[in-house]
Amino acid sequence: MALFFPLHGFEKSGGQPVVGAGVAAADFALALVRHGRASEYQLFAPPYAAGTLRRLLASEPASPRVEVRAYGATLAAFRERRWRVWHDVAGDASRPFLLRAALGADYPVTVTHHTISYQPQLHSLFLGLLAGDVRRQDSIVCTSSAARSAIEKLLGQVAERFNRAHRTRLAFRGRLDLIPLGVDAELFRPREKRALRARLGLPPRAFIFLWVGRLSAVDKADLLPLLRVFRELLRDNRGKELLLVLAGTDRFHDSANLRHYAKLLGVSSRVRIIPDLDPARRHFVHGAADVFVSPADNVQETFGLTPIEAMASGVPQVVSDWDGYRDTVLHGETGFLVPTRWMRCDREISSASVASGVEGLLDQFAAAQSVAVDLAQLKRSLQALIDSPSLGARMAASSRRRAVAEYSWPVVVRRYEELWRELCRIPPSPRPRRPLHSMPDLFGAFAHYASEELSTRAALRLTQAGRDLLEGREALPSYYEGASFEQDHFAELLSSLEQGPARIRELAKGATREPLLRHVMWLLKYGFLEVEER
Repeated sequence: MALFFPLHGFEKSGGQPVVGAGVAAADFALALVRHGRASEYQLFAPPYAAGTLRRLLASEPASPRVEVRAYGATLAAFRERRWRVWHDVAGDASRPFLLRAALGADYPVTVTHHTISYQPQLHSLFLGLLAGDVRRQDSIVCTSSAARSAIEKLLGQVAERFNRAHRTRLAFRGRLDLIPLGVDAELFRPREKRALRARLGLPPRAFIFLWVGRLSAVDKADLLPLLRVFRELLRDNRGKELLLVLAGTDRFHDSANLRHYAKLLGVSSRVRIIPDLDPARRHFVHGAADVFVSPADNVQETFGLTPIEAMASGVPQVVSDWDGYRDTVLHGETGFLVPTRWMRCDREISSASVASGVEGLLDQFAAAQSVAVDLAQLKRSLQALIDSPSLGARMAASSRRRAVAEYSWPVVVRRYEELWRELCRIPPSPRPRRPLHSMPDLFGAFAHYASEELSTRAALRLTQAGRDLLEGREALPSYYEGASFEQDHFAELLSSLEQGPARIRELAKGATREPLLRHVMWLLKYGFLEVEER
């Protein structure tokens, strides 16, 4: 089974992913290669991430066959091997359907969503799903029941408003299936805490509460109320060594605000802030904790990887009763769900969201500030685990069992494979929509920028640089792969001109004519060919 896999979420420096969507994408790639049953996968990534993905998969077994290519090679790849399924783990709801329409193909498309709350997504994601070439054999894979319900509502809101304003009858024609994100249950597992704490510089006998994730009230969780609850726990447990560890990435410099507030509350000596946690080492931090705590309050969150990472690590979870946490954490069994309260007071900030957009996120932050986590219940839940080591041990054991049974990657990959098999059995839609207006005709719009439009009747000849290239005395630049070039085409064109000039139309014939024309222009661009003057 060939699988198309766009990948986002990596730093452009080529490093490891540092946000949840990137971590989920990278983990999915590894899990699919390790546990999938297909004989072949094609993985496509942005040019700056393709090398990282190759290195990530380099240590995996040789079977199944895995090919990693840059985005620019998609059309050539489809001509070589027709895909059976396209899966987009990055949540792109436009490119998969546009490309399929352009190819005239009929394979199913599945898309795993991530954040669904950014204001620009009303147009780019939800209107795209309503107006695009989405068919009955396509699925948006929802990671939680809360997210699926929100997607249904947002699709309904956009459809109702757009249809009323423009007298259209847009409707979503695909499916919304439910498959959670996964966790590497071999990497995240119960570990000997004293050794881990010594390695991390944490006190060996302390009772450690742990937060792992973005240190961001703007798009994750306001941790200042948690500091207030922690101050009360310190007052009520004076004879016990309690420590609160806040670890993750500091996107908006919240760590300074957290340190300042901890100092104001007089608890800074019992709070450890790690604002630059290496994502590749987060399993060690989980394994060192006694309790994982997350008072998430932001609509940007849809699933929540860190609770299931804690679960797999055998660490009880005390989390807000919010979004995907409600699906993963079993109240009273693997941890506690802390009630949350909200009311409609968002009309003004929703209207202002067009000013902040995806970059500002101020609408989400303002909305989150009107979500109240029950602090009294949060304190009682944490206190219960301080008071009862046996309760913590029971929850730890239940957590590990649940993580392995429900969220380990072999289980999650099987669910995807079952979905893909089901979708492949659905007959293609008889009259698919073709939103070709979204596909640019660059030459048609911008050809007049050039001094001259080169005719296929023009004759080309090799330059001395071209002869040097053909005979191995000069090398091609290394970055041309991102522009969907094939080295074989360059060699073919240069060899065709070795005996003398030839017209462009004679060089580029057949089904691959247009790609060859681009190769011709590139060789002209770099001076390996030249136009023979009339």
